[in-house]
Amino acid sequence: KKRYKLLIELEQYNDWSENTKDYQVTMKPIYYIQKDNYSIEYHIIQGIKRDLLLQFIRRFQNLNNIFDILYLNKINNLTYEIIFTIDSNTIIKPIIIKYGGIPTNIIISNGLKKINSLFLDLDDNIINNLYNEIKKIGKIKLFNISKNNSYKINKILLYLTDNEQKILYDLYKLGYFDIPRKITLDEYARTRDISKMSINITLRRALKKILDFYFETY
Repeated sequence: KKRYKLLIELEQYNDWSENTKDYQVTMKPIYYIQKDNYSIEYHIIQGIKRDLLLQFIRRFQNLNNIFDILYLNKINNLTYEIIFTIDSNTIIKPIIIKYGGIPTNIIISNGLKKINSLFLDLDDNIINNLYNEIKKIGKIKLFNISKNNSYKINKILLYLTDNEQKILYDLYKLGYFDIPRKITLDEYARTRDISKMSINITLRRALKKILDFYFETY
């Protein structure tokens, strides 16, 4: 079977990981044990500035979704190891495993969770279900699938917001892209009770994402 690699960058809603941006720290999960309603996790914490790193560690137990710190050990002035308990409903690894993936590398920094995973099998149904489930817990900044490190099977619609998809679909079906056009942005905006400017901005953002995807994979 062909192997697929999935790279996800996630800005998780109301999660402790948001604070890695303000305190300029990077966390590397090493091991975790899944329990019924919580998970025990072992991470390495690295900072750029010692004072910010210590502030982050002091605040860590009070951050969103963190239950308790079980162990903390200083490796050097900018590196610590930590074991803590966390709400299992906020963890992305079980979601990936549920759909047949194996998380191979996770880095948490700059407010983002960056997860690399390996899949032995992927189809449109798995991709869409996985994407939609992850979308419930955070804002997906990147969802990139590659096959044997070369053949990309990215789904461009996954990069578009629901509103961008709807506007593109509506305008396409209504003939906005036909020659000659069958509907103008003014006419479409009136059907949605939205300003023409708002429609135009959303349309341009969506088209730019599609062009960015095309030229990056060309």
